[in-house]
Amino acid sequence: MSLIVFAGLCTIDHFYYFDGYPSENQKIRCTGYSLDAGGPCFNASITNSILGGESEFFGHIGGGNESLTIVKEAEKYGIGLINLDNEKPPATAAIGVNEKSGSRTVWSFQPNSNSIFDKNDYTINPNAKCLVVDGHQINVAIHLAKQAKIKNIPVLLDAGSWKPNLESLIKLCTCVIGSSNFKGPNGEEPFSYLEKMGVIDIAVTRNEKPIQFLESGAIHEITVPAVNAVDTLGAGDVYHGAYAYYRYIKGYDFVSSLSLSAEVASNSVLFKGARVGVSKIAETMR
Repeated sequence: MSLIVFAGLCTIDHFYYFDGYPSENQKIRCTGYSLDAGGPCFNASITNSILGGESEFFGHIGGGNESLTIVKEAEKYGIGLINLDNEKPPATAAIGVNEKSGSRTVWSFQPNSNSIFDKNDYTINPNAKCLVVDGHQINVAIHLAKQAKIKNIPVLLDAGSWKPNLESLIKLCTCVIGSSNFKGPNGEEPFSYLEKMGVIDIAVTRNEKPIQFLESGAIHEITVPAVNAVDTLGAGDVYHGAYAYYRYIKGYDFVSSLSLSAEVASNSVLFKGARVGVSKIAETMR
């Protein structure tokens, strides 16, 4: 079995494309619009599935028409869904993409706190190769991570930024890949903080700048492919999904997995959305 379990955020994403950001209190006409399912762990689960892995996702899918976008996307890529709440609507996001630079700005609305997801009757598949978490739905993530640790299943954290109770989750993690925004709870530098917390594999992605990783007590760098980005939204999510696939399904070592994942994420930003570029990489692998 080549299963990876994901637990975290999924959203209904409204994409708006334009040629330049408006000033406050200004109206502009967008050049394009699309509706899709997203969220860090959900996008990562799709990346893993496109590359050839199996994915199972724990998240707040919601119920009613609002959730259909997520359900249909999961069905398209063969992702098993465990819905943490089938009544309240899922989180939503409005994403502005500047077509001149490929940069994105995100406005998200997450009306339901993590405290509602405190059930302890969820179980992780004992055959899973890895558990991937993003710090959202953290009570369920911690519950699954505790099971994973008992079963010797690696736990990978996508650490975009600090979140409440994240320290309890980090203690259970085998690998943490942080963004350039990630710091410890008191502003600590990520490498020293995460090493002190007992994390084995530590890396930080920095957009187009080289990826930094810790090895033998020293910080090293991996150059990221230079590309002309069209849409950078979801590149980090793609990176984590690709890393999980290469590291825990294909069995590459830490550094090789970081490098291969950078190629996939860099290819993803050449196209609108977080799927097309990954699919093109996957086609070359077949």
